[in-house]
Amino acid sequence: FNILAGYDPKFLNRTKKVPLQMARDKYGRPKLEDMQSLLHDNESVSFIVGRNPFERLVSGYRDKIQNSFPRSIHDKIRRTIASRYRNAKLPPMGRSLPKNMIPTFTEFVAYIVEEHRAGKELDMHWSPVYSFCTPCQFNLGNIILYATQTEDTKYILKKAKVFDKIGGVLSLNPSKGSSSTHNTTSYFVAQLPKQLFYDLVQLYMIDFELFGFKIPEFEDYKSYRKSVDGTDLMPTTKMMKTRSPRG
Repeated sequence: FNILAGYDPKFLNRTKKVPLQMARDKYGRPKLEDMQSLLHDNESVSFIVGRNPFERLVSGYRDKIQNSFPRSIHDKIRRTIASRYRNAKLPPMGRSLPKNMIPTFTEFVAYIVEEHRAGKELDMHWSPVYSFCTPCQFNLGNIILYATQTEDTKYILKKAKVFDKIGGVLSLNPSKGSSSTHNTTSYFVAQLPKQLFYDLVQLYMIDFELFGFKIPEFEDYKSYRKSVDGTDLMPTTKMMKTRSPRG
C-alpha cells in the first residue's frame, strides 16, 4: 500500500520509518462521507485487518509496556500501573524504570480490565478493535488476518486489479511465525489467574467472534502453566493478594 501511495520500493527497503505511519502520512484519515460513498461503490474493495486478540494484547504489552521509551505516553501508563499495584517509589520521569518495576503481564491486564470497567478509553494498541474501527457500521467485504497477511494482501491486490502494478507484496513487518507467536502468547496468558483470564476474554469477546477465532478457555493454557522442569509459572504478585481486579 505504501508503493501504491508513491513510495519507491528501494526507499522502503532501506528506511527505518514505521510503514504504518508512512501510509498514514500519505493517505490521511478519510472523511465519513467519503468512506460511505466509497463503500457503496461496486468497484471499491473494502477490508479490515484482524489479529487474534490475545496475540495483539501480548504484542502490545511487550512493545509498549516492557520496552517503552522514557517520557513516552506508554512509559507514563506503565508507571501508573506500577504505582497502582505496588508500594514502591518509582524513579523520576526521564529515567528508565528498573526491570523489577516494569509491570507484569498480570498487572497490565488487571489495569486494562479496571480501566474498561470504569468507562475509560483504552490505548489503541490494546483497545478492542470493534470499539474504534466500528466494523459493524460499514459493509466491509474482506478480512485480512495478521497470521496470513501476505497471502491475504495478495488476494486483495489482485481483487482490486493493482497487483501487477506493484510487482507483488513487499512486507516490511512480517510475523515471526505462527508457532513462535502462539507459544509466546500462551506463555503470558497462562500467567493470568482464572477470574482475570475470563474478565479478559469478556473484554475481547466481540473481537474473537468478529474475526472468527475460537473463544479461549482457561484449560487451553494448562500445559503452559508449568515450565519444562515443573516449576510453577504463575506469578505471585502483591497486587493479586491485596487488590481484586474488580477494584
